[in-house]
Amino acid sequence: MDGSPQPDHEHRALTMQQDASINWQSAPSAQLDAAKKDALTTLGHFYLTQARADKAITLLSALHRLEPNDIRIALSLAWAWLQRGEPEITLRLSQPGLRRTDHLGQAARRLQTTALVRLGRHDEARSLIDTGPAIATEEVV
Repeated sequence: MDGSPQPDHEHRALTMQQDASINWQSAPSAQLDAAKKDALTTLGHFYLTQARADKAITLLSALHRLEPNDIRIALSLAWAWLQRGEPEITLRLSQPGLRRTDHLGQAARRLQTTALVRLGRHDEARSLIDTGPAIATEEVV
């Protein structure tokens, strides 16, 4: 034997590698069940609490592509971009949350206000604070 893997082993290794990898851009959202989505979102939040915005952005961007209408994922991704110093992206991602009146709407308003301040748009930030409900928490989502 020359030490090279047998064809059967090569096939199994390739199959295992393909099974283990996820093509985030083409995977339909139906394949992401609630438990996996929650686990991945929790991991994204963990990265954020550890100041690992780049890792959070990678993970949460993939989730956002799979679940574009999930406001929790969008706001978490907005928070990650804000940590990375990209307030313009934060404004875009958190904008849909402003229509909400629950805690997620408050989180969106806080993200928007912080992003506007970082952009030097203090009058817009003040207006957003004056017209919205009080925000009592530092927690985003």
